[in-house]
Amino acid sequence: MYKQFLTITGCLTTAIFLYFFRCDGVQGQSVYLDPTSVRSVSTCSSGLRDGLDFYIFRGIVDATTAKMSNVVDFQVRLTYSNRFAFLCTVSLLTCVTPNPQPCYCAVQRGSVYEIVANRPADISYSNAMIRIYWESVSGASVFSNELKVPTIYDMNDVTTSLTLNDAPMACPATVSLGSVIKFQCQHAPSPCDVKIFVDGRQVVKGEHTATYTVSTNITIGMLYSFTFTYSVCGGSFNTTACFVTRGTVIG
Repeated sequence: MYKQFLTITGCLTTAIFLYFFRCDGVQGQSVYLDPTSVRSVSTCSSGLRDGLDFYIFRGIVDATTAKMSNVVDFQVRLTYSNRFAFLCTVSLLTCVTPNPQPCYCAVQRGSVYEIVANRPADISYSNAMIRIYWESVSGASVFSNELKVPTIYDMNDVTTSLTLNDAPMACPATVSLGSVIKFQCQHAPSPCDVKIFVDGRQVVKGEHTATYTVSTNITIGMLYSFTFTYSVCGGSFNTTACFVTRGTVIG
């Protein structure tokens, strides 16, 4: 579950987690994005995978007294931009859930509407800001609070590093008592589960990083098969193998 809490300035906050915006002279209506309802559809615990996962924003549109347009827009501001742009349109004339549309009205309760943006993870929107834009029949604009899109990762950018005593480890390798072998998963969402095996037996595991210190269990002069694996967000394991021999020098 991804939750983003934020400080809202410039408009009126009327209840905990309910943000009512009465901007540009438009009174008696409200639009807000609920930070407690933001969630990710993903096997990742932190971050999203480009093209594989989804994120969902839920907002409230309240037109109790104001005469407003029957359409509401979700807008997005990319990290490199200082301006919001159109993301998608929601019609308030029909509210249906579940709904296959990426942006839709889910529920209507009188003059209060719950709207949803169910968006596929696209790396170009990583850490972008989302808000609701609504226009009254008089042309005045109303904006909600802003919420941040989770960090989105390109899985083609995921890399690993294998080091021996903090230097790149070449294979096959010769190690010594006390040598430190470190295997890391980089540029990936969480969890990235990494494991180190020696002759098929798991000796250490970690989240993004696994570190193994050569002990007397590694006999001098013998050849060992080290296997290094990683899995991102519960996906299939990727494997790297390396033959290792223990020498006689300490360190």
